[in-house]
Amino acid sequence: GLSLTSNDPDENPYTINLLGEGIPPPIAETDIAIEVTWDKNDTDIDTHFLRPGGTFNSAPGDCYYSNLSPDWGVSGDASDDPYLDYDDIDGFGPENLNFAKPASGAYRVIMWYFSDHGQGATNVTVKVWLDGVATPVYTGTRNMNMSGSRKWTIGDVTWNAAGDSGTWTLIDTLSASFAFGPDPVK
Repeated sequence: GLSLTSNDPDENPYTINLLGEGIPPPIAETDIAIEVTWDKNDTDIDTHFLRPGGTFNSAPGDCYYSNLSPDWGVSGDASDDPYLDYDDIDGFGPENLNFAKPASGAYRVIMWYFSDHGQGATNVTVKVWLDGVATPVYTGTRNMNMSGSRKWTIGDVTWNAAGDSGTWTLIDTLSASFAFGPDPVK
């Protein structure tokens, strides 16, 4: 809540409870947009979006739950940075990642099954939009679990800032990788 200093001795400070809902910007206002949903309650899928040269699960090169809005563009200018709306830790999503002014280069999209809280496998659906176009360039669903398919490397967005356009390259690999080392980005 928000606490305000008051001259009322019975209500000092005066607390106002606040509630808000983050709504992703319209697709037409983004260059890269990603939406992640899954079908199992009480499970935690994590969205990872690596910049060129970024390392999986490591700031500043990975936009993920511990680095929701990294400063990748002009220092202090949030309008040219990616942001992940929030980390949904208890199921279904959506988690939305939006990027309005990416620099040129290849960006990698990865999902990580952080925890199943004993609930088992879940079907994860990822949609990727480019160039503000209403139709996704990619929609895919994979069954993920905590052992054989914990990490889903989905694909690369190669962005051309001069042309203000991007291309999608599908990778679509599942692994049991627990390593948090570098993910090579083309």
